[in-house]
Amino acid sequence: MARVLHTVSGQGGIVTAPHHLAAQAGLDVLKDGGSAVQATIAVAATLAVVYPHMTGIGGDGFWLIREADGRVHSVHGVGGAAQAATLDLYSGHAAVPWRGPLAANTVAGTLSAWEAVLATEPSSLPLVRLLAPAIAHAEAGVAVTAGHAALAAAKGPELRAQPGAYAQVFEPEGRPLREGDVLRQPALAATLAQLEGYEAAAGAWESEILPARVADYSIGWLDDLCRAGRIGWTRLRSGGGSGGPVRSTPIVLLPRREMAVWTSVAERESTDAALSSRAQAVADALAERGALFFDELMDATRLLRTELENALGELVAAGQVRADSFAGLRALLLPAAKRDGGRHRRVRQHQLSNIEDAGRWALVRSAARTNERSRQERPLSSILSHPQGDSLRSPTGRGGDGGASRRLDSNEAETEHVARTLLRRYGVVFWKLLEREAPWLPSWRDLLRVYHR
Repeated sequence: MARVLHTVSGQGGIVTAPHHLAAQAGLDVLKDGGSAVQATIAVAATLAVVYPHMTGIGGDGFWLIREADGRVHSVHGVGGAAQAATLDLYSGHAAVPWRGPLAANTVAGTLSAWEAVLATEPSSLPLVRLLAPAIAHAEAGVAVTAGHAALAAAKGPELRAQPGAYAQVFEPEGRPLREGDVLRQPALAATLAQLEGYEAAAGAWESEILPARVADYSIGWLDDLCRAGRIGWTRLRSGGGSGGPVRSTPIVLLPRREMAVWTSVAERESTDAALSSRAQAVADALAERGALFFDELMDATRLLRTELENALGELVAAGQVRADSFAGLRALLLPAAKRDGGRHRRVRQHQLSNIEDAGRWALVRSAARTNERSRQERPLSSILSHPQGDSLRSPTGRGGDGGASRRLDSNEAETEHVARTLLRRYGVVFWKLLEREAPWLPSWRDLLRVYHR
């Protein structure tokens, strides 16, 4: 019987990919207001994780783009020959080898192509958002498909002998992955460890920082790590203003067990910012009842949904609340007024991060109380391994006469922790690098004392 192919069409856009998770990633980008180009990047990044036997970010990419006005243009994401790829390098070979380092004789152009097409995009979706699904799948793991399993069995003998971590990732049990096995690529956890204590704009974490450091980043990974209690997000410096956690609000991602250390480092004399009446009502409810889910906060404060979101945004910007999951901050980055208007209202139920996905909201305990209790309960050296602590206050400056240097002199364990974290992040640390960091970090003099040991 002859098969009849029917053309699929849709007014709001259509996404196709050889793996359903990649197609879903692209579709979610369209639902979030992204363009077809941005959806394509989300698809390609996700395929590198869930379909690694056929594609990856270390190769080339060729684009053919048709604009809404009918214009057609292309992008050739292919690099030139590597500088060291000379004829002498291939002496003794009749042809370029199919496998191994000598096979990679051109510069990979996929990521450069992404950069080129995004440079012409007017849409505001950040790169970190496009890469979020891929990162989440790499960390949480995905089920191996039948096609992947077949290729793993066929190509394993020639790939496992090549330099790199092929066997570690794709043969974790000493055999090729089988259909239904879970493929995990836990690069995100290691990346987050390097970024411990790094203060960046809230909107930059998932638009620039994590996608640039973690291949095929997916937001689900960060949410899972937060809900599991391994990672937490917060604002270490108290702030003010009623505009909510705009994209420029400084946020840090930290291992929860290190919260107390960074809280102490960032501490300064407490000067609480003035809050609006609604934000104060939310703070009072959390102080009285403890951590609450979003719907519980609505009942406790009798605020409308939009009013409560704005109040939570104000409290996050002031460094006074945080949520179980990064989804809470992610949902607040888009103002409620924009989220509830026009096209956003129609796709609201499909958003990757609704405010209800945040888990519980809780007050950030003051650094002063955390430190006072910590010093009473255990010696300072044990703070580094104790799974406790929150963060709020900011210091008066990096060293100098602001008090931070004097405090750090008496808290050498904390200074050493910061020094080692910076060394893990950069590999080599020098005073000029501190310009990239928060101004409340220990002074270069204090850090240098640690490095000279």
